[in-house]
Amino acid sequence: DATGVQAISRINQNRVMTVSAELKDGENIGLVSNKVKKALDKYEVPEGYEIKMTGEDETINEAMVELFKMLALALIFMYLIMVAQFQSLRSPFIVMFTVPLAFTGGLFALWITGSAISVISMVGFVMLSGIIVNNGIVFVDYTNQLVREGMPRKDALVLAGQTRLRPIIMTALTTILGLSTMAIGVGMGADMARPMALVTVGGLLYGTVLTLFVVPCIYDMFHKKEHSRLRESIEDETMDEAYEDHPEDDQEYAAKLVSRYDLNSLPVVNHRGSILGIITVDDIIDVIVEEYNEDILELGGVNSEETLNSTLQESVKHRLPWLLVNLATAFLASLTVRSFESTISQVVALSATMTIVTGMGGNSANQVQSILVRQLSQDEVPGSKLLKCFRKEILVGMIDGMITGFVTAVIVSILYQNVFLGIIILVAMTGNMMVAGTFGFLVPVILKKLGIDPAVSSSIFVTTATDVLGFFIFLSLANVFLPYLL
Repeated sequence: DATGVQAISRINQNRVMTVSAELKDGENIGLVSNKVKKALDKYEVPEGYEIKMTGEDETINEAMVELFKMLALALIFMYLIMVAQFQSLRSPFIVMFTVPLAFTGGLFALWITGSAISVISMVGFVMLSGIIVNNGIVFVDYTNQLVREGMPRKDALVLAGQTRLRPIIMTALTTILGLSTMAIGVGMGADMARPMALVTVGGLLYGTVLTLFVVPCIYDMFHKKEHSRLRESIEDETMDEAYEDHPEDDQEYAAKLVSRYDLNSLPVVNHRGSILGIITVDDIIDVIVEEYNEDILELGGVNSEETLNSTLQESVKHRLPWLLVNLATAFLASLTVRSFESTISQVVALSATMTIVTGMGGNSANQVQSILVRQLSQDEVPGSKLLKCFRKEILVGMIDGMITGFVTAVIVSILYQNVFLGIIILVAMTGNMMVAGTFGFLVPVILKKLGIDPAVSSSIFVTTATDVLGFFIFLSLANVFLPYLL
């Protein structure tokens, strides 16, 4: 006679059989679960059946995913705060190199002690990311201060290492000694928190030592071309130019020369250098006004030949092509929103707030684009300064995004009684403002390099970027934090 089950369990009208087990003392549930999964992978499940790991293993996996999200968010916020502090994108990036160094030390500590990566050890990694950057901040900030005072870069690095060595070691040592008893496992309940202490202590030991060697090298590497770029910039600005025009040159070129160098007249010469005539400032004024009006119209996607007196057919002919192109790009934004339909259907507040992110991004991009198009048209942006201007626009976008995003986050949190929705809109608005600065700067510059008038074509590409990426950033964050929005 065969022995059958005493009861048949069902979940969602499906028959379920549960197999449970307990672990021996000293065994790690993560390692045991991996062994069980490997064994189950070799087993051929009959058709219509499935095997699913639940219980404590499922809970731990969900907790690990949440901790990874917390770690990523912590790193993003640390970088943004340091950017606001340093007023630079490069210095915080150098400081962030201390994080992988510390994580490597934490993994070494777990490996040496035979400990496995667990939820508690992941909490240690989150703590470690906030502690280890202090060493880099102290070093980089003092080095920047010495360089601004006129000290050579390499001398500043050496002096910063000597001067800041003591506070860096003292800061790390106090934390290491404070966690030493927990890392050793002394005291009741210490075994539970031991992985967190091991990660923190190992990461601080390894990261602090390497910070004193790696960070100066990275700092020097990122700044080694700064002197040559500065010299090239000075040479560009002091280069002697021959202010003259040729018969075949465009009238806009003559207008630029007169406007840029405040000339009262401009000689017109042939290829032999013989003077054919003189263009006075009175003649140039009409050209400047004409070119200005043309750029304003083209920036709005309107043909420069169109006026209020144009016929109906001419107006439709001039305006319709750009409207059709805008329609195509609008569908890109619509498809982005469509891919998050399930998320929006669960949190209706997203549909009311996501347009704030894209709208502010579009306004910020228009500011960057308008300034850049005007200066590009007058050739007021030398190639040697493009990178510096680009970094500044990204930084401006980030700071504007953090300020406007914080104000929006407070209002949204009060209106919808959800702090997480406010945090999401703060991060999304900051990110989209940086996108606006990036595309608002790069698109006109690239079009200018390709010989295309940036006043004509910039706005359509920039608006598409801020809409599509703005929706994507906001709705992706909402999808990640969906459980906290419901």
